[in-house]
This record gives sequence, structure tokens and C-alpha cells, in this order.
Amino acid sequence: MEVYEKVINITRQIQPNPEDLIKYYRALTTKCIDEDEYVVRFVISKGEGTLHYQVSETLELGILKLNPNEFVAPNIFKFYPRKQKRETDFNIVFIIPTGIGAEIGGHSGDGGATARLFASVCDNFITHPNVVNASDINELPENGLYVEGSVLSRFLLGEIGLYKSRSNRICIVINNHTNRMINRAVNAINAARANMGINITTMIKSDFDMRSEFTNSGRATGTVSRLENLIRELKDKKDEYDAIVVTSPIELDIDTIDDYFKDRIEVNPWGGAEAILTHTISNLVGKPAVHAPMPQVKEELELDKGASIVNPTKAAESVSLTNLHCILKGAHRMPKIGSPYTADLSIEDIDCIIMPFGCFGLPTIASAIHKIPLIVVQENRNIMQYKYTGEIQPYLARDYKEALWIVCALRAGISLSTLKRPMIDFWRYR
Repeated sequence: MEVYEKVINITRQIQPNPEDLIKYYRALTTKCIDEDEYVVRFVISKGEGTLHYQVSETLELGILKLNPNEFVAPNIFKFYPRKQKRETDFNIVFIIPTGIGAEIGGHSGDGGATARLFASVCDNFITHPNVVNASDINELPENGLYVEGSVLSRFLLGEIGLYKSRSNRICIVINNHTNRMINRAVNAINAARANMGINITTMIKSDFDMRSEFTNSGRATGTVSRLENLIRELKDKKDEYDAIVVTSPIELDIDTIDDYFKDRIEVNPWGGAEAILTHTISNLVGKPAVHAPMPQVKEELELDKGASIVNPTKAAESVSLTNLHCILKGAHRMPKIGSPYTADLSIEDIDCIIMPFGCFGLPTIASAIHKIPLIVVQENRNIMQYKYTGEIQPYLARDYKEALWIVCALRAGISLSTLKRPMIDFWRYR
């Protein structure tokens, strides 16, 4: 079993019906990959209109290679249309994709303050680990739901619902490393047990490989190999836990790490590899998974990042020994996955989706299909280069302050067109 990245360049006709998008991309990716390959992560890093109502796109796909006779192959393109929007609560989905160098939220939990701002104006605030994970810090708002990325995509496509949880049974996976680092991880886990009351019910010592890489677009990704034994053991013990916490080293050149903390590169180099690992585990096992990178080698520890002043957005990573507490806190109350028809929250409950400008993935498609207002924020610059045309017509916000104004108008039931002057006189232009 192996997970890696594959890039596909296409030119397609703009589809008049948004529902055709999910069918189109499912058929397209099936044609472009081998019989034993399956998509676990879907990103369009670049897209722009061309002549004759065409759009040219670059697809960057996280690919899982496996034996379908042994494991149930994932299908990330399942779609269930929402029937009726519920109006009882106002609920936000807040996304900042990992590995794209987002100025806000692209480093170490530095989207947390912005997340808390938007959580203050909604009933349920649904986000994913990259927004609030900050090594030993996780300031998830009280009304926040911490949802792994692939689970969030399945939720937005209507396949699953979310059940709120007071406490989860957690399975800890510690990958093979030096005794020194394993002991540090165990101490961090025991500290969380003693101070937060976290319920660790299962512990697995594994031996898989992770390596960080970058695509041609500059997005962080990676490869993962030798996952078979871990997946088998997780499936065998599936009834013993509700959420999975994984800690492992990620192979990465020491100079790249040094360059990142000295601001010579802006894209967090670990997040992409972490995302394809958690997407794979969550899809194959059916339980949400989160990951924390262990320092990989003695040289990384000897960089002694905590002894130097680093960029504030990266500071949390510079002072942590294990990077574990943020995911332990998140996994402790992570929502459980279940039927959308009986869950506490389903796609019928979502009022808007917020993400940085230029990003395109399954949540973007879901917003178009379900006609959920999509707010894209120009201020949060990143390396993604999608120019929204055709089926995708988002609200464009200059910064998160303007995005907040749009959210407040949506919650109040006020049409944005009535807040601008001059107002359109429909009677005159009938």
C-alpha cells in the first residue's frame, strides 16, 4: 500500500449544471489513474477560463495504491443532494487548506484567532485541524467541531452526518522511532490523560514511512508507504476506539526545515504529507484520524528553534517537543461519523462556507451543488490560483472583516444587494 501525488492537466467545457461537476471529476479521474489506484485527496491548484467557454485546470490528486481484494477501496466522489435547508441554527464551515502557504492559518494554528471571531457569530462552527492545530496549543472555540479533512468533505457532499461528542475513546498510533522520541510522545500522552482526562483505550506501535515533498505548484504534499499492517490492526480493533491519533516522523531535508523557520520558504512542509496520511486512514478505517509530526532526526532537535526568535505564526512549532497536545485535545471531543438522517448536524444545517481566495476542492464543488453561500477571502493570499468562473460564483470578500459582514447579513436574513447604493430598481428594468 502506497500513497503519493499525481498531477493531471485538463481543459473542459464549463458545465451549466453544478451537479454535473462531481460526476465529471469522478469520471475524469477514473480515466487518468490505474485500476489499482484510488483518489483520496482532490485539489485543483490552478484554473482559469479560456476561449469558447472552456476552463483550463491543474488537478493535484492524492493517490492510494492498494489491493482492492483485501481493502475496501474509497470513493471520495459520493454525493447526496440536500433536500431541505433547516433554519433553526446558523452554522459555518471554516476552511484553510494545509500546505498552501496561506498567510493566515498556513503555519501553526495561526488561523485560530480568526476562527474564534467567526465562531462568535454562529451556533455551530465546523472546522478542520489545520485551522487550530498549534503544536501544544489548540484554541478550538466552545461551539467548534474539529473535523478531519476527508470527513469534512464527505459531510459537505451529504454522505455522512456529525454527532457531537463529550468524550471519545482514543487509539494512539506511535510510529517506530528512537527511544528518546517515543518516550517524549508517551510523556505527552500521559500529561494529556492526567490534565484533560483523555480516555486512551488502545495503543499501537507501527512501522510505516512518510516523506514530505512539494508539487510543481509549490503545494506541500508527500508519500506514505508500508501502511498495510497499520490499517489491518486499526480495522481489527475498530470497536475499541472512536478517533485515531498518529504521531510519526516525516522524512524532510534539514535545510528545508531551517529555511522554513527562517522565512526563506512560506509553505509549511509537513502539512501535505499529514493530510494524505489522515485522508487515507479515515477513508479505509471509517474513523477520523489526526497526525502530529515527530522531530525526525537529532539534527532537527539541534536546530534549537526555541532559542531563536521566529515568525509569530510559526512560534508554536518552535517551542514544542512532540507537537501532540493540539491533536489530543481535538480528538478528545471530535464529532463521531454517522447517518446524515439522524445526526446532530448534516448538510441540511450548513449556512455558509468560508475559505481563502484561489482554493478549489470538494468543499467548493459541494457549495455549488447544494447552493450554499461560499465566501472567498482575498486577504488570505496563498499559492493556489483558481479563478472562479462558470459554475462557481462565490461572494468575494477583501478581508476577513468584510467576510464577517457578509456572514452577519446572511444570519440576519438580509440581502446584500439591499445594503449597497444605488439599489437596483427591478420595476424600472422589468
